[in-house]
Amino acid sequence: MVVNWPELETWGAVTACWTTGLAFLAFLFALVLKRGAMTWVGRGLMGAGLVGALVTLVARGLVAQHAPWSNLWESMVTLLFWVLVFYFVTEIWYRPRHFGLIASPLAFLTIASASMLPAGFKGAAPLMPALQSYWIKIHVVIIISSYAAFTMAFAAALGYFFFRWRAGSQALVSAGGPEVSHAADFNAQLAFFDELTYRLILLGFPLLMVGIITGAMWANNAWGTYWSWDPKETWSLITWFVYAAYLHARITHDWAGDKACGLAVLGFVAMLITYIGVNYLSSGLHSYGFIR
Repeated sequence: MVVNWPELETWGAVTACWTTGLAFLAFLFALVLKRGAMTWVGRGLMGAGLVGALVTLVARGLVAQHAPWSNLWESMVTLLFWVLVFYFVTEIWYRPRHFGLIASPLAFLTIASASMLPAGFKGAAPLMPALQSYWIKIHVVIIISSYAAFTMAFAAALGYFFFRWRAGSQALVSAGGPEVSHAADFNAQLAFFDELTYRLILLGFPLLMVGIITGAMWANNAWGTYWSWDPKETWSLITWFVYAAYLHARITHDWAGDKACGLAVLGFVAMLITYIGVNYLSSGLHSYGFIR
């Protein structure tokens, strides 16, 4: 039996897109209708999305005959894979309530955005000279996994602000009524998502640091210099400083709640600029094309 790997790659991507989108609807129904069974449906769909992302990466690697991390499409599918891995690690380790409601749309947007990329950013092609190195198997996996951890930290921060908004809305609707007893539950949710944001940044920060170090080693191997203040390098350092500031404020100044989660959101914005903005919207050693 001959396997049609390009077709299997497409099937995996379509599966990941549909299942993560449907997972969001399942988690939403679980929240609105208060049906715990829908939460399990959502988790099952997220699991199917994880399988779809893995199939896509394996098929692309076999089609391209190299590690599937050479263009924006491949890196975004890799990001989706690690986002879903960290989602399930969070679910299994912490058993959060309603975390899937925030994580699933981020996973869906990742694969949906990747699917809408121009053909020039998606096709399998031989590696350019700078990417023909064993470092692609080390640096890219580490740096993309750090981005996935920060994406899940962003999801947790959004969860914090969502439940903070719900707590305020509930207070306005039920001021003085028996529903005031729900305030303790909302406060517990806020504290949990605040702490989860911190834990996920603790996971992503050392991965980012190792990613920057291995990137510098790869740069020296490819271009003869460890650091050249290329836009990608500069923004990766800015992202590192933002998350370092978050951890410093959290650990030494007891930042929590609005300020800490707001800084986590800022770190995610800096990460997006590092990941996509400077690669594809500016020129430099790390520029692999322009999005127009």
